[in-house]
Amino acid sequence: MITGDFGREEPSEEIRFYVRFALRIQWVAVREADPAAAIDAGFRLLDRGWCEAETRATHHG
Repeated sequence: MITGDFGREEPSEEIRFYVRFALRIQWVAVREADPAAAIDAGFRLLDRGWCEAETRATHHG
């Protein structure tokens, strides 16, 4: 679970948004000519932002 990665019992706002965005990627992808490519592209963008948020959370508690 993502919250466990940060040692938290409840998800942070960042975790809540990550999950919402991940669900949205799937919703958009099913409407694309190449859903797998759309999912890959969506997660590449999402994960870049997630890595940045994870670094901040780790360094700032």
